[in-house]
Amino acid sequence: MDHGGTGRSTRLDCVAAQATRTGSPLGDGIAISEVSERTNAPENEYGDLALFSMTSAATDLSAFISDYSNGASTIVYGATYGAAVVERLIHLALPTVTGYVMDSISTSSGAYLKFFEYMSTSDTDFGEVSDKVFFSFVNWIKSAEPTFTPRDFPQH
Repeated sequence: MDHGGTGRSTRLDCVAAQATRTGSPLGDGIAISEVSERTNAPENEYGDLALFSMTSAATDLSAFISDYSNGASTIVYGATYGAAVVERLIHLALPTVTGYVMDSISTSSGAYLKFFEYMSTSDTDFGEVSDKVFFSFVNWIKSAEPTFTPRDFPQH
């Protein structure tokens, strides 16, 4: 699974609004003036935009697993965006899926607004984790190091 517009997926584009074109005021960005001009363009081109939802992605993954699984058990692995899709897949409760692995999950479904994760604050949020957990662990290792006796292991 990947984000729309990466890998082999189709990038959503609006030629009429010039977004992502050289004529756009922001180049490959989207200017506010372009938003109101063509808000319906993607729906006109691609149809129902619900097809681009997490539920749709999880339903597609569910159909793939049902059609191509070994019939015994399946463990689903998802990283970053894929982990968010796997989170949605859990709600579909496939009987052949016996486990889920969500690596680097980037979702906040059901979170209160003040705890909601935004990509724009992830450096700060993860910085707190590294400062409080990782570096305190590293400091503990350094302080505990003298209490451990080094061992030489035989070479094979």
